[in-house]
Amino acid sequence: MEPTAADLVTWLDARSATLLRHAGDLTRLGSDDLAGLAAGAAKIVNAAKSLQAAVVMEARERGVIAASDNPKTAAWVEQSCRDAGVPLAPAQARGLDEVSRTCSTPDVARLKDAV
Repeated sequence: MEPTAADLVTWLDARSATLLRHAGDLTRLGSDDLAGLAAGAAKIVNAAKSLQAAVVMEARERGVIAASDNPKTAAWVEQSCRDAGVPLAPAQARGLDEVSRTCSTPDVARLKDAV
């Protein structure tokens, strides 16, 4: 059975809480371990940003953003995050808008189809 949106949100919430709990454990680790943890955290951040961008692109492609109370992508992203209790900096919302526009150009669409 495919996961629902609620399943995915629950999964993300649980993993986020786990990550935050581990942030308090860093003092117990050796200094030699910190570089690897920094790289691992960057990997998670990059994956999360990719997922966030994919969600925004999907919402744009489906017309969800255009049909909303905030028909501009950056405003929609900010409002959606704020409604969920997760404030997002306007610069981050603008960045997601830019990514969604860039990735919806015909050249990029051909690249996506190729891979």
